[in-house]
Amino acid sequence: MTDAGQLLRAYVAENSEEAFRSLVDAHIGMVYSTALRVVCGDAAAAKDVTQMVFTDLARKARGLPADVLLSGWLYRHTTFTASKLVRSESRRRAREQEAASMNAHDESDPALEQLTPLLDGAINSLSARDRDAVVLRYFEQRDFRSVAATLQLSEHAAQKRVSRSLEKLRRYFQRHGLPVSGTTLAAALSAQSLNAVPASLAASVACNALAQASAAITPLLISLFMAKIKTIAVGAAVIAAVTTPLVVQHNSIASLRSENEHLRQQVTSQTQTAGLVTTPTEPTDNRELLQLRAEVARLRREQQNVAQNNRWRAEAPAQPPPRTPQESVPAESWVNRGFASPMDTLQTAHWAIRNANIEKFRESIAITDQARQKLHDLIAKMAAKAPPEEARKVLDEVAARGWDAEEGLLFPMIAQNQKHGYKSYRVLTENVTQPDEQQITIELQMNSAPPEKRQFRFKQFGDAWKQVIDVADLPPEARN
Repeated sequence: MTDAGQLLRAYVAENSEEAFRSLVDAHIGMVYSTALRVVCGDAAAAKDVTQMVFTDLARKARGLPADVLLSGWLYRHTTFTASKLVRSESRRRAREQEAASMNAHDESDPALEQLTPLLDGAINSLSARDRDAVVLRYFEQRDFRSVAATLQLSEHAAQKRVSRSLEKLRRYFQRHGLPVSGTTLAAALSAQSLNAVPASLAASVACNALAQASAAITPLLISLFMAKIKTIAVGAAVIAAVTTPLVVQHNSIASLRSENEHLRQQVTSQTQTAGLVTTPTEPTDNRELLQLRAEVARLRREQQNVAQNNRWRAEAPAQPPPRTPQESVPAESWVNRGFASPMDTLQTAHWAIRNANIEKFRESIAITDQARQKLHDLIAKMAAKAPPEEARKVLDEVAARGWDAEEGLLFPMIAQNQKHGYKSYRVLTENVTQPDEQQITIELQMNSAPPEKRQFRFKQFGDAWKQVIDVADLPPEARN
């Protein structure tokens, strides 16, 4: 198993979503079981606590000490979060939860039922190193060799630390009127170690934690993160699309210069034949030469336009007949289909929004320079109105994560999905406008909001299709 410290460093340094998901998979059993115990067996509340803990981890990871033991931090944060949730409930609610928990364990050991309400308070009374040893040994069910390696102790020292921690816990219970032996206490800890985690909880927790960590750092972060980020190119394919016309233009200019030089020689020859003396400063000859140049340039432009229009008409496929609207594609079936076709890119982008996958969303779009500049101008105006201290923190966070215009478009859609729940989309129309361009109109359906009709323009860059974001595709406040 990959070391938790390495995964945490990968998430902090590279914003690696895979590393964070691995951390969730490795620790969710301990977090969920601890939460379930503190909230007296309320599974729904335990799920909420688990989500909050991992969301806090995603947000606070960069501020954790370099030598932190993640298991210990998660355990302590889980108990605090769960206790706060329990305290916020009414007394009647707390009594009902406690009664339900007691009924669910009618056949369990009476001694265990007496220990359970005090167990987490006892563990939190230990020092950080002792608490880490207990969490690793009993809640994560590790052997002493693994505990020793994690705590950087010898195996004998690790056994001693666990034994001393058990003795401290035994004295704690004794002070609270519950005399218990070390053997019984160890058995109670082992019995409380892990509860079955509900199916799909780990995936949803990781997804929501990453999304909330990205979208809820502050509302200002979503709108200001581009203010001081250097404008970047949208990719090698876009650069190629821009530079190719420039090369053609350069070649045309060179050709025109050659023709102009030929015209210059003709004019000189004609004037000499007529017995006229021509100098470079002669106004009449200069005007004639300029007129000839302008006429050649105009004719060449007309010739190029005619040739280009003929080529487009020859290459453009016949317009397909109108298609019957497709069946709805439910959100549960959205997957990363890559970018081989506009339909693949359409579904990949929506999958990325639903799963808060920044990397795949970036790959699915191409923002024009004009649209990017419009977004930067809007953000600059909003930044000027924000409190300086808050704006500075936001910009520092954005710079550390390397965010730009793509995230500015993604985060509001993530927030919309979290609020209303993307349910499905249905393709209404498909139009091929150029051999390498296509327009698709869809109806996006949501669980708690009316359907929205959206139109996308896709363009082919090499082997990949991307959704083109131009000024017309931006929100009204950014276009103006």
